[in-house]
Amino acid sequence: MLRSREYGAWVSHYEMSEYGMGKSLLGVTAHIIVFTSLVLLLEYRLIRRLWSEVEKRRTLVLPTRKYENSDVAEEKQYVSNTIARSKETIKEIMLVSRTWKAYFKLFEEPTFALKDVNYSVKKGDCFGIIGLNGAGKTTNFKVITRQEYPTRGTIYANGYFADANPAEYLSGLGYCPQTFGLDNFRTGEANLRTLMSMRGLSKEDIKNETRSWLSIIGLVQSAGRRAADYSGGMTRRLAVGAALSGGVRVALLDEPTAGVDTAAKRQVWLAVKRALESGRCVVLSSHKYTVLSQSKISMFSTDNFNCSMDEVERLCNRVTVLDAGEMGALGSPTRYKELYALGHTVIFKLRVNSVLSQVGAIRVQSLKDFMDHEFDCFVKDEHLTALRFTITNNLPYNVIFIKLGFLAAEFDDIVEDYSAYDANMEDAFMHFVKENRYSIRPNETW
Repeated sequence: MLRSREYGAWVSHYEMSEYGMGKSLLGVTAHIIVFTSLVLLLEYRLIRRLWSEVEKRRTLVLPTRKYENSDVAEEKQYVSNTIARSKETIKEIMLVSRTWKAYFKLFEEPTFALKDVNYSVKKGDCFGIIGLNGAGKTTNFKVITRQEYPTRGTIYANGYFADANPAEYLSGLGYCPQTFGLDNFRTGEANLRTLMSMRGLSKEDIKNETRSWLSIIGLVQSAGRRAADYSGGMTRRLAVGAALSGGVRVALLDEPTAGVDTAAKRQVWLAVKRALESGRCVVLSSHKYTVLSQSKISMFSTDNFNCSMDEVERLCNRVTVLDAGEMGALGSPTRYKELYALGHTVIFKLRVNSVLSQVGAIRVQSLKDFMDHEFDCFVKDEHLTALRFTITNNLPYNVIFIKLGFLAAEFDDIVEDYSAYDANMEDAFMHFVKENRYSIRPNETW
């Protein structure tokens, strides 16, 4: 179309002069091209991917190695040999090989979140990762799910390598992060249905799968409620169900029972067992731990050191301990307890009113002296209401309870009750941390 510039003169709408729209249209077109390109770069994470490639080419000054464990070394060699074979001959569902993650800072030394992490997971296996806060458990999951790119290393899952086939690789993963990763404004059932439809299941399979997993995680009656109205425990159960459902071959569960009550925790365990029985493999991390100061590392309390090893001991075939990004131990829970759990644990429940007096304090010290005389033991915890001893040698239970019965009768004025049990995973982990948390081997290198 044409319009009049002055009387009797006609110009084009698209002219670049002050009377045309050409400049405005050119500016709008440039905006569309620039911002669409920016959206695509962010959506496909091309900028981060390019930055990751730059990081991989940087020269790294490796940190001091803290642990020298034969099981970890054997696993590293096995994974390296396995991942070098053709994909058709690899039987493992997941392989993590020589994985490092370093965060670089301007004018500062890089922070290593993962240091040469190596492990393999087979079909139907559950692999547990335990460690203190900041050990690298969540970073490990972020690297596997490609939320973060590894500085070094190779990751293989579901028949695909993470770098070579990212879309196919991610399609077989289910992930339950520490924070709720689903839609708070949709119902629990709608969240599961949406997730399964994105995985390509048919309508009938979606219906059956949704009904089945809602029953397993105990949310049938709450399926029609918005996820925002769920309690913390219900939210965790829904997130675990979402990670395990849809036919995924690998489920990654980052502290799946955090904030979950005992009854709901067992439902989560049932869901994990159901997934393992169907041939899936699961990688899970344990609950968070509170790190004590070095001056107090010799005394652990259930208040200051909140840990739950139940799911690791009940569900996992193998477990590894991460400490500052480094694998300190690797093996079955049974082997881990054999190496690091000491003998037996004895707990005396004390009468509070009796031990508050000066005489009571003297009697408590006498009880310690008697225990030290009767057993090869040491005090693990000491509180106003309880004394916790670790007997380092293995003794028959009849011998232990005969001696404990005598001590309880002798100190009946301060002892209300007592118990004894074999050292468990929690005891093993406490002992491992106490021995190794501050040990440094400056001569060890990678």
